[in-house]
Amino acid sequence: MFETLINYGIFFLVVIILVAGAAIVRRSSLLTALFKFFGKSMFLLLHLIMLIIFTFLISMAAGIIIFIHPYFSSTPLFFTNGEPVHLLATQDRALLLFSLTYGVLYMLMFFVSSGILVKTRVSTFFTYLARMILFIFRYRAPVNKYNRKVVGIASHLITLCSVFILYPIVISVLFPELELTPKGNIALFICMLLFSLVPEPKYRGGQNETDY
Repeated sequence: MFETLINYGIFFLVVIILVAGAAIVRRSSLLTALFKFFGKSMFLLLHLIMLIIFTFLISMAAGIIIFIHPYFSSTPLFFTNGEPVHLLATQDRALLLFSLTYGVLYMLMFFVSSGILVKTRVSTFFTYLARMILFIFRYRAPVNKYNRKVVGIASHLITLCSVFILYPIVISVLFPELELTPKGNIALFICMLLFSLVPEPKYRGGQNETDY
């Protein structure tokens, strides 16, 4: 009983302190400005962290494709200093440069496509392609979720096409020791596109179902 009273007392004390702090902040323009600045800074920091996480995920996906491609290709598709990048070679730096460049370029082109290309007729064409892809895969979902999926895949397609064009140029300009073959660029494009079409499992009526 005594411990319960202590817990309630601590709770009400915290509430009183928060209310008193809010009242003081409202009366002080300096504190209000500081709290607004702190809030905006935390918001920007959160966005920066999310940007770093997404860049890392895209880079990791590209790195996995480059790392395992010898299992599916009879000829090397990625080279460093004239030597193929494959599983048995110790070419960590080349793999890192290939994958990290892809991730950073993807995020840059995503922001460009979201801010510029979406306002042109280019987005209409890729939206049509996205609807066709979802129709082929028989994606079953509520209308609002389906529309979000269409927009997401359309943005992904625009970004992938932009990266497909620019990636070889960026690699050759920034890292002359690296060589990206056309087949390697196509392999990255196809695999990254397939990653966006991963089915979404759901639980309905005691059974696991998958929406495409």
